[in-house]
This record gives sequence, C-alpha cells and structure tokens, in this order.
Amino acid sequence: MLEITLRLYGAFRDVSEKEALYFEIEPTLSLDAFRSLVAARLEILSPGQGTTDLLSKSVFADADDILAADYIFRKSQTLSIIPPVCGG
Repeated sequence: MLEITLRLYGAFRDVSEKEALYFEIEPTLSLDAFRSLVAARLEILSPGQGTTDLLSKSVFADADDILAADYIFRKSQTLSIIPPVCGG
C-alpha cells in the first residue's frame, strides 16, 4: 500500500479542520481513480456542499509539477489539491 498525504488549499480548507487528508492506496492507481476516492471523502466530510464539482475543476500537484490526468502512483508521496482561482 502507498500512503498519500493530500494538502488542502483554497475552498477545500473549509471542508476539514485538518490541513491535509490521508489515503492508503494500491500501487499503480491512476490519478483519475484517486480523484474518485477524494470525491467520496469530500462528500463524507461536507455533504451536499458542491465539493465534487469544485474537485472536477481542480488540479493535483506534487512538489515539482502539476500531475497529468494519466499519472500513475508508484510511491508514497505528498500532493496538493489546487482549486481554480479567479480575481486579479
């Protein structure tokens, strides 16, 4: 099993009292499958608050890059979820 720490930013900080969510996932899980796990967790933490829609517009990033949709998990790591930002 891989351990994934998901740091929360922007509107996602309102979903949890903690700064991050923690997941245990199977090696070779895709980012799309991980996104589904995150959606389920967010719905539990904040039912009916529209976080699933926000999640669909957000990106995941590691310390160096925004992750592509076809990213495959091969190691335990820390990621950030970055919602869209507007304003100027």
